Amino acid sequence: MAVRRILDFLWIVYSLVFHGMDHAALLASWGGKKKYSQKMKVLIVRLDAIGDFILWLDAARELRHLFPPDRYRITLLGNRVWTSLAATLPHFDEVISLDRKRFHFHPTYRHRLFREIRKQRFDLVIQPTFSREFLHGDSIVRFSGAKERIGSQGDTLNQRPFLKRISDHWYTRLIPASMEPIMELKRNAEFLRGVGCTDFKAGISDLHVPQSDFPASAKMGDRGYYVLFPGATAALRRWPAEFFAEIAKRLFQQTHWTGVVCGSASDRNLGDRVCRLAGVPVLNLAGETSLPALVSVIEKARLLVGNETGAIHIAAAVSTPSVSITGGGHYGRFLPYCTEVEVCRPTPVPVAYPMECFLCNWICIYNPKPGETAPCILNVSVDSVWDALEKMLPGIQ
Repeated sequence: MAVRRILDFLWIVYSLVFHGMDHAALLASWGGKKKYSQKMKVLIVRLDAIGDFILWLDAARELRHLFPPDRYRITLLGNRVWTSLAATLPHFDEVISLDRKRFHFHPTYRHRLFREIRKQRFDLVIQPTFSREFLHGDSIVRFSGAKERIGSQGDTLNQRPFLKRISDHWYTRLIPASMEPIMELKRNAEFLRGVGCTDFKAGISDLHVPQSDFPASAKMGDRGYYVLFPGATAALRRWPAEFFAEIAKRLFQQTHWTGVVCGSASDRNLGDRVCRLAGVPVLNLAGETSLPALVSVIEKARLLVGNETGAIHIAAAVSTPSVSITGGGHYGRFLPYCTEVEVCRPTPVPVAYPMECFLCNWICIYNPKPGETAPCILNVSVDSVWDALEKMLPGIQ
């Protein structure tokens, strides 16, 4: 606990020092005349993970209706991990990529990006993220120079309360938000209604991308295939590889489908381990697909089994049935799905092991060692996941 307090203190000092450096470096660049434009320029700042972006796409489509292309030019500033996908969508006129790691640690990269944004002279900046971050989205909103800056009242999940009190003053308007825990789709709808889309109701994002061919190694026969997604952002959120391998065995025995492991390049060794342990046809494509290609792979799959990652939300957006091994860190915020309109397509089926410590924000009280899995994930049994799949299979085959 003492170590955590020290780290929190150092993070606060780091945030304030870095922000002071930003302010001093950019004072000289402020000012100048805005170039005349027939269209109002809108900047949307969205810097969170792939899953957050996918869940937000239904709201992004509605923002395009609120700011039609004949009168508004929408620029999206997004996390580099998903901007290749965002660039294929019709909701934005321009997409700017931000490398979170470089933005976080390299002042010259931050200042260059700030200058680029400042030069565009945006009329309006919107940051729809509920759990805002002081050094990322909030600082960009402040240095944008836009006359109108809209954000969510938000919470303090990603920043200390006193830092949030500082950054709240960087907005000209904060959209009121319920402090009760609600599912992210409803949270996005709440923000949209506050911005002006008064009739908008939470639904499921509908994702369509140009179809991509599989890598040569992934050519399958006519029987079809399913996707395994064993990776996650942190080791404590990963269901064990041997459990995924057992699911692969049972699926092959039941369906004779080929398994396809997907994930990032860092999941390559994990995918190899799943393939080796399964002993049935499973191909490892981890690191071999771009994000748009991954969307295409998931869309064509019979089903997907994975940890609670962006892949689960992609499956929902392309109507592929999925089962998610779901831990307690954010339970209820991202899964299970909860909408305000009737949904007539598959939604992810979460399989969880309820514990009293749920909603820990992945600050696990059991302190798993580096590389270990949190108990709420480890205790999700293979049989419980298989039960969910068995109920799903008759409707797929």
